Amino acid sequence: GVLSEENMRAVRFNIYDVTLHSDAIHRGGG
Repeated sequence: GVLSEENMRAVRFNIYDVTLHSDAIHRGGG
């Protein structure tokens, strides 16, 4: 349903955000 789709989108965005931040930290730019 719509709720599940919204949830998946939020989770994917969350994972993407975390990956981006951890990547920046590993590079020493954070």
